[in-house]
Amino acid sequence: VLGVFGWVFGKYDIILTETRLTPDVLDSELGFSGFQIFRLDRNNLTSFCSRGGGVLIATKSNFRVSLITFIS
Repeated sequence: VLGVFGWVFGKYDIILTETRLTPDVLDSELGFSGFQIFRLDRNNLTSFCSRGGGVLIATKSNFRVSLITFIS
């Protein structure tokens, strides 16, 4: 199955998706080989949703990207 995901992900440079991930799921478990992962998992302090609400951005590892944090 991971071979299929690798083929699909290999066609894209940037992937953006909503997730149901929780902090106990490691980036290495997601199967995004060759990608740099940025994610913000939903938590009960910032969301009233019972599921979903997280976000994941994956960029090809050869891209130069960095996380920008905004402080309000």
